[in-house]
Amino acid sequence: MTRGRLSAKGDKLAYSEVSGQGVLSGGAAATFQPDGSSGNDPVNITATQMSLDVDNNVSTSTGGVRLTNGTQTGRADKLVFDEDKELAQLTGTPSLTRAAKGNQKELVISGTEVRALTKSKTLYVRGGVKLVQGSQTTTGDAVYYDDAKNVAYVVGNAVSVDSKSKVTLRAPASGYLEQRTDLARVTPKNSRYTIPVAQFALRGEQ
Repeated sequence: MTRGRLSAKGDKLAYSEVSGQGVLSGGAAATFQPDGSSGNDPVNITATQMSLDVDNNVSTSTGGVRLTNGTQTGRADKLVFDEDKELAQLTGTPSLTRAAKGNQKELVISGTEVRALTKSKTLYVRGGVKLVQGSQTTTGDAVYYDDAKNVAYVVGNAVSVDSKSKVTLRAPASGYLEQRTDLARVTPKNSRYTIPVAQFALRGEQ
């Protein structure tokens, strides 16, 4: 099954002309190719079941979902992927792992909900957020992570604990924590950081 830059397959395909939904089951897998001139990584998705809306270029995957985008791998119970916005929403015990590269140790980010722009490789994670990298564990209410800049901004009751050095850092009441994932360095900032949540809005959301 192919539409635009997305190709999908599975053991079984059921299609409804009424709903415009094609449902793949039995080892469903899909690949979304980036714009040919962008040089970005393809997005690969596997799940137990995948529903593709033919009319609006949105797919919904459920059951043991795995999304791979370059060095980033997301896991969740459910994934909604908007092909037009190249935006992924992961829910149901979601986590995203950025593989170790160079001197950087593996980074694992988890929360209630993970939203990822696969083209820019930026993330917005909210709800009981946890970032684990080496001996550092940083928690907060939400985080914005920019993979290209190797930086995470953790807001809302942000605390970082290094189990090796026994150092605990807390964000000021009106501030946030800046975590440089390439330098293994966390810095409290005494100013407000506003996550650009509008960038991560699914269609139909304000």
